[in-house]
Amino acid sequence: MDIDPLLHSLGGVRGRYQLIQLTLQILSSFVNAFITFSVVFIGFQPDYECAQVHDPSQLESHFSGNLSEATFEATYDKCSIDVQLNRSGLVTSKSLPCVTGINFSMPSDTSFRTEWELVCDKAGLTELSQTLISVGQALGALFLSILSDRYGRKGVYVVSDISLLFLSIATALSPNIIFLVVLRMVTGACQQGIGMAAYTMFMELLPKRLRPVASLADAILWSSGQVLMALIAYLMQGYTWRYLQLALSAVFLYSLALPCVLDESILWLLNNDRVADVEKILAKACRLNGKNLNDVMTVLHEQVLKSRPASRDKDVVSENDNVGRDGTGKENKNGTEMNDSAGDTTRNTADLEVKAWKKYKVVDLFRHREVVVPLFVTALVWIASSLFYYGVMLGSASLAGNRFLNFALLTLLEIPANIVAFFFLQKINRRTVALTCEMIAGISLLLSVVFVQIGGSGVYLTLGTVVTYVGKFALSGCYNVLFVFSLEVFPTTLRTVGMGVASATSRLAGMGAPFFILLGETIPWAPGVIFGTMCVLAGLSVLLLPETRHRALPNTIEEMREWKNPPPVKIVSLKKTDI
Repeated sequence: MDIDPLLHSLGGVRGRYQLIQLTLQILSSFVNAFITFSVVFIGFQPDYECAQVHDPSQLESHFSGNLSEATFEATYDKCSIDVQLNRSGLVTSKSLPCVTGINFSMPSDTSFRTEWELVCDKAGLTELSQTLISVGQALGALFLSILSDRYGRKGVYVVSDISLLFLSIATALSPNIIFLVVLRMVTGACQQGIGMAAYTMFMELLPKRLRPVASLADAILWSSGQVLMALIAYLMQGYTWRYLQLALSAVFLYSLALPCVLDESILWLLNNDRVADVEKILAKACRLNGKNLNDVMTVLHEQVLKSRPASRDKDVVSENDNVGRDGTGKENKNGTEMNDSAGDTTRNTADLEVKAWKKYKVVDLFRHREVVVPLFVTALVWIASSLFYYGVMLGSASLAGNRFLNFALLTLLEIPANIVAFFFLQKINRRTVALTCEMIAGISLLLSVVFVQIGGSGVYLTLGTVVTYVGKFALSGCYNVLFVFSLEVFPTTLRTVGMGVASATSRLAGMGAPFFILLGETIPWAPGVIFGTMCVLAGLSVLLLPETRHRALPNTIEEMREWKNPPPVKIVSLKKTDI
């Protein structure tokens, strides 16, 4: 079903109604960045070392005997103290943990890592907090996307967004790391709820020629959200991390207006036979846009609804299943209303023999090759892209220079990258753009590893940095392509589920990214080789996807099958009398 005529009758995207709805929907992209990367600032790790030991009595639990007359010398490291204890000429040496705590180069309330001393033997707890937010994102992408397809986009979006407001406030009040970790996991699930549902609504409210605009707008707002977060963190660096978290929570206040202002997706309503609800929305839109309601309703009933199949209960409605046709043009015994003209029965039969829409289940994602291949390819591409992206962004605070500026610059790089990708999406096929972006990202990463490993000269290190930024630029553009391409290769009744499953698998990358950063401290070349190889493989796998440019969003698996195997064209012989 193509609802473009209906959207055009309302004024395209220039109508006041569409602008309000699109703004409310795309705001999710702006606030999502606050959830994903707030840990860079509220979980920041400054330089640290073991606190000094001032009295020998503080060492009694590690040395036997009376230490009141002993003297000692200590060498302090990040997580250990080397102590030489002298008792009346008898010297004993031991390597001890930080017996008197940790000294940070910043105040103890700078982040939750400094407040709860999550370093040394507790270092993994901060990484766990970021891993569990990815676990929550995976669960949310999977299960909330199912609810979005089954019960509507609006409900999932509204409930998830309002929940994020209260979860963000609760995070600022966390009494300990365990409480915060649990909140982060639930927060991740709700973040995917607003991300998947709102972005799908945004796509479904745009004419197909403007669908790439959705990805560009999403990318720009995502990047803008990150830059604003870095600015807020910079301005509040003199305050505790709890106040910073409360300030970041304020971006979700708009969610309180969603239940009253936001409307359900028109395309979803039509696919679920809720025509009356669509008519109410259209009446509201006509009032706001100054359009004639009768003209819009005519388009709805004569151009959109007539394109729907006659039956929605089975995949194929055969002539035998729908007829008691006796040629009389009356209602048959099954209650099917027949045309009054006997001569029109043939036309009615042809209408009923069309493939009908089917309400698919999640298991259908794995039953049909037309859906299985896009599912696995998009999942692979998302995993490869996410590993590189999250690895770079989460590690930005450890780069040389100002941590706020580093984060902002890495984020700002995404805006021109997405604009370039958007331009190419208008001119080139989807597969070509996705393949090119992934290959450039992967090859750049591999070259960066080579340059860094060749030697320690400034030239090679500079080349390694340059090609890394080239890879980041290409990968940022790839996200623009992914959001368009991934949604276009799934049918309407499985679109959010398909996107959700692919996104959920990509959260494996988000779970592993913090620990890949730790791996890089031991084996410096390992993360680059892994990320680069996966990007190259993901780019090649894109060739298995169907091209979707200039095609209406598919509604059924059967429509997707026809993309590859179009129905044969019937050749009709004309008689002289027909000419």
